Amino acid sequence: MKNRFSLFSSSCVFLSMVLLLVSLSCSSSGGGDDGGDDGGGDVLSEYNFNMRTGMGDTDAPSALQIDASLDDEDVRATFSGEVTGVFNLDENSITLNEGCWIRVTTDGLWPGELGILNIYLNSPITSVDGDEPDQGILVVGIGNGPLYSITITAASGGVSLQYNDGTPVTYDDWDDFEDLFGSTAPEWQQQASFAYSMMEFILFHVEFFLETLTAIEENAFGTTTSGTLPAGVLPVGFTNPGKMILTDNNGGEPLPGEAFTLEFQHFWDDDDLDDIDQLYDGTVRFVNFWRITNDDILTGIGFAPYNGSGGVFFDDLANYEIEETPPGSYSLDEVFTTISGGYTILFSEP
Repeated sequence: MKNRFSLFSSSCVFLSMVLLLVSLSCSSSGGGDDGGDDGGGDVLSEYNFNMRTGMGDTDAPSALQIDASLDDEDVRATFSGEVTGVFNLDENSITLNEGCWIRVTTDGLWPGELGILNIYLNSPITSVDGDEPDQGILVVGIGNGPLYSITITAASGGVSLQYNDGTPVTYDDWDDFEDLFGSTAPEWQQQASFAYSMMEFILFHVEFFLETLTAIEENAFGTTTSGTLPAGVLPVGFTNPGKMILTDNNGGEPLPGEAFTLEFQHFWDDDDLDDIDQLYDGTVRFVNFWRITNDDILTGIGFAPYNGSGGVFFDDLANYEIEETPPGSYSLDEVFTTISGGYTILFSEP
């Protein structure tokens, strides 16, 4: 069975690396504040995290947004809400808190209010070492009111779906559940599958953020060159080899209040462990670096507004999927997405 919560394992590893690197580096307060202590900074056994998008926060990025073209129709998903959770470094686990919610407003998928999905966690979901959670309940309210609700219950080995108070429908394989969107399944089951993929998209961004934060703390600035794809596989206008360029906008050691730029130029992210790879083109800006220590203990790290704009900003980042059929045969998925807007994200002491 494919592990649908594999993001958690990578995120915990990345966070552990980040906190170790920070504890070894010269730390100071974040966001331009001068209230922290200088010094190495010991780490805590766990940290809370908070990720916000589309909440109208002053100087924060606009709402995270995905645009795509499906069956010659332009579609869009716009996010708003707040996700909170806990990273436990000793247990190598991540918990999404009960009460987390994300509202996804779609255009071009379902008419009117049927395209509004309010996604709530009705119980905490915990994953240890990337394993599927033993239990967790996700409720999706469709439309304002809502018009109806869908309950997604995660259990060991599968997932069950329930329309209002009806009889649950069970899927033993996560892949079968995720493949419901765009299939001939009943509309409410397609909405459930889509809602889950949107929450997975949010979790991916936690991982993406931690990867970049690790590179920043390692001072891994400069250019990374990707491998070479067959010319016939590349989208029109793309060239080989691609590049990924991480820049410290101020130069020198990363300091609180600084900004960083991650630019993708036709960059192929070749994953040896997966037949599906990503191809990126566009720019992501990390603005207003927070790094806070109190009494030589690291108490906060991330990107958020402070005396000016702050957060993670996506400047029309295009994302294509490349499928590999071993040995060495590649194909391009003609459907690609463009990510814009962004979010704020901070890790802090409990």
